[in-house]
Amino acid sequence: MNFDESVNYIESLTKFGIKLGLENIENLLNLMGNPQKELEIIHIAGTNGKGSTSNFIYETFVNSNIGVGLFTTPHLSYYNEKIRYNGNFISDSDLAEVTTFVKSKVDIMLEKKMTHPTRFEVLTAVVLEFFKRKKLKYAILEVGMGGRLDSTNVIKNPLISIITPISMDHTQYLGDTIEAIAFEKSGIIKDNRPVITTNTKKEILDVIKKKAKSTNSILEVVNAKAYEIKNISIDGIEFNYKNDNYSISMIAEYQVENAILAIETMNKLRDENLINISNEEIKKGIEKANWAGRFEIINKEPLIIIDGAHNLDGVKALRKSIDNLFKNKKILAVFSMLGDKDVKKSIDEIIGLFDKVIVTKVNNYRAMEKNELLNLVKSKNNNVEYIDLEDAINNIKSYSKDYDATIIFGSLYMIGDFRKAIKNRDF
Repeated sequence: MNFDESVNYIESLTKFGIKLGLENIENLLNLMGNPQKELEIIHIAGTNGKGSTSNFIYETFVNSNIGVGLFTTPHLSYYNEKIRYNGNFISDSDLAEVTTFVKSKVDIMLEKKMTHPTRFEVLTAVVLEFFKRKKLKYAILEVGMGGRLDSTNVIKNPLISIITPISMDHTQYLGDTIEAIAFEKSGIIKDNRPVITTNTKKEILDVIKKKAKSTNSILEVVNAKAYEIKNISIDGIEFNYKNDNYSISMIAEYQVENAILAIETMNKLRDENLINISNEEIKKGIEKANWAGRFEIINKEPLIIIDGAHNLDGVKALRKSIDNLFKNKKILAVFSMLGDKDVKKSIDEIIGLFDKVIVTKVNNYRAMEKNELLNLVKSKNNNVEYIDLEDAINNIKSYSKDYDATIIFGSLYMIGDFRKAIKNRDF
């Protein structure tokens, strides 16, 4: 298969739906020779901040010339963004070659009357095989959904398990209480391996503590709010943590908490003699890291920012960033959301903040129906207009010129479409 055929093959597997469980991925990896056993893996679960925290760690490893791979989903603009290594994205040819290999093993599974793996299971297998072929020592794997039954949880002996902030999400799969969701996320904790988290809410932390105790794991709870902002601007944030100064190039304050979790993760690995990295290397890596789609400036004149706030906690964090940087400024919002998210509460939290809201519909079968979304937004803001996504993308500069800032948010799929178009266009 070539690159396009490989991507089409992987994406065609969505027809097999989401099947949480490890039997399929174990069968597939067994046929592949278990590439995951040749990697030292940092495993990360949570609701918000997984991608950013992963990237802070990844960039620090890259900056320190430590061979490392990173797997995150979803991609924003290009398929290759899901799989990174040593500062690069996977190439088209490598993706095609490894996917062809994995498909040959899937075919054997079918010959043996095994269940067909899902899209995410095949993608996980591609990632692990690719990292093995690149002879990487370390890999950072972000959980796709939940943790306990996610295909990445085929990993039996991670260097460390990381659990970022947990909130209500994917309730149809993970449970309809915060305790049930925390139970699924804490499923990545393994026997006698360290685990680190920034969750401090009692109902969540109690679940994590119970799992850590049952697996004889040493749990470290990080107070990621114990920092002091020294300066915040559209150029980045300077902050003090534990009497030491750090800088990040990202401009959303919530990224400070993600950076602190990454810092403490690397400190823990260093204390355990699992990595060799200095304080200065950590600082430089943290400063260099940038994460697409998280309060990211994609155009300066006019100022256009995209943010992947796609659930209530994400929207609350976005609101804080807007208050920090654009209080009393004239702001345009471009908004769309998937119907399986907490749409009404998210709208109630933030939509009244904007001077005008452009509502559009994301290109995804899970998108909320146009009129339903429009009516919810109108209940909180009188200055609302519906514009088709293609028209909104093509005319975003003209829509933005009369505002101090334009914030595009609500769906990762939508902001990815805007990012790809604007990055490829001469504004």
